[in-house]
Amino acid sequence: MRALAAFGKRVEEHRYAACIFPEGTRARDGAMKAFNPAGLMTLLRATPSAVVVPVAIDGSWELMRYRMRPIPFGVKVTCTVLAPISQ
Repeated sequence: MRALAAFGKRVEEHRYAACIFPEGTRARDGAMKAFNPAGLMTLLRATPSAVVVPVAIDGSWELMRYRMRPIPFGVKVTCTVLAPISQ
């Protein structure tokens, strides 16, 4: 968590964008894992001015199944950008 807090500090100082998966990892089988708030809360504490924009990604697990080598033909990945939420 210290590394994530330090990362958050750099994000805040330089106004960078950051991405975090709420499960704490990426799904490797298509099933959504339990929400793990610790990483997200650590990042939010370190970035009080951050705008939080949820993005839902569906289907990317099929790319990860083969470590994206070769990229499988016909895999459909959908990204949905949701409305920003306040901290």
